[in-house]
Amino acid sequence: MLTVGLLALLTGAFFADRGRPAVTPTPPIVTAPLAPIPTSAPTADYRLAVVEIGYDPSSGRFGLRSKTGDPDTPADDQKLLTFSLQGKTHNTRIWIDGDTPIYGASTAGRFTESPHWDNGHLRSVWTAKDIEAMQDLSYVYGSNTGRVDTVQIKYVLTNKGSSTREIGLRIMLDTLIGSNDGVPFVVPGRSDITGNGLDLREADVPDFIQALEQPNLTAPGVIVHFTLRGADATLPDRLVISAWCNSDEKWDYYATLGGAGHPLRRCGRGVPDSAVGLYFNPQPLSPGQARTIITYYGLGGISSTESKNPTLSLTFSRTVRQGETFWITALVNNPQPGQTVRLTLPLGLTLVAGSPAEQSVVAGGDYTQVSWRVLAESPVNNGVVQAMLLPGDARESRSVTVLAKGIVR
Repeated sequence: MLTVGLLALLTGAFFADRGRPAVTPTPPIVTAPLAPIPTSAPTADYRLAVVEIGYDPSSGRFGLRSKTGDPDTPADDQKLLTFSLQGKTHNTRIWIDGDTPIYGASTAGRFTESPHWDNGHLRSVWTAKDIEAMQDLSYVYGSNTGRVDTVQIKYVLTNKGSSTREIGLRIMLDTLIGSNDGVPFVVPGRSDITGNGLDLREADVPDFIQALEQPNLTAPGVIVHFTLRGADATLPDRLVISAWCNSDEKWDYYATLGGAGHPLRRCGRGVPDSAVGLYFNPQPLSPGQARTIITYYGLGGISSTESKNPTLSLTFSRTVRQGETFWITALVNNPQPGQTVRLTLPLGLTLVAGSPAEQSVVAGGDYTQVSWRVLAESPVNNGVVQAMLLPGDARESRSVTVLAKGIVR
């Protein structure tokens, strides 16, 4: 009887499935119910986190600060990574057929799930114009450090209506480190440190960007780190580094601040004040379809904080997958005319065409950077990446691991 019952169930399921239309999802649009979607950066134990998520329960806006993890350390040793721990000075906008309401705004929509903690996730669900948006924040291991120092920022946008809609997303974060509100950025692929407005599109968007609290390679203070490519991160269609001006910035606020090269000062002319915008272009979303967007923000690291090398440092994702390309960046303190940096890679890593092993350093400023685009051809276990500053013999190294295809990070 048990066998007959199981056969009946399997037969019913088979014919039920055959009666459904076949759907082939086209990333990043997916046909999936509104539910947490598995990622390759699993939620970490929040008790191990060295960052803290703060939020505004009425709007769902969020912020971030570092924490020592030491109960005997005074709370004022913690440093903000956004201007407000509750996220009051930045916003996320959802593109709905050309309208761009701010996530959580009571004038444009309503919460069907108010912001709340759920098994290590800070989650909320907000609906506007038949578009249901889930915001999910969780602690994960940082790709640059291996510590629980990063927040996965995830949005799942689901069309609950009866017609196809054009749906996109823009995240604008008011970046800050401690009391430094106008930090310049390390942007791989650039010839120097980015201290003015920058607008990058599609293939020009790098794996990550970083900002150092202090221009000191052995004691940089807190380092903030955006992970933009790799693993399950959704590559932004557009990356904007700009001045900050308004907590309710419109969808495309870059031009209003002065456009390309504007100073990273409040409203493009005041005190130092920087922000980062991530754009995910509108795409058609059919009734019942969902689109998932994931990015990462938290702490980063550079090799010289461990080696105490005052002249040269390395930064890159410490773990990558076979077949991925990624940036390796060297930071040079007090750069001088005529200096170059030569990169040596372990077996399994190769330079992408057009990225010479030895590159010239741009002189001037406290510190600068040079970068190489690298292909992870085959698995590597703690391979050593080495950089040499010339003339002279200043060297710096850092390990990297390349996971074989099919292995989840």
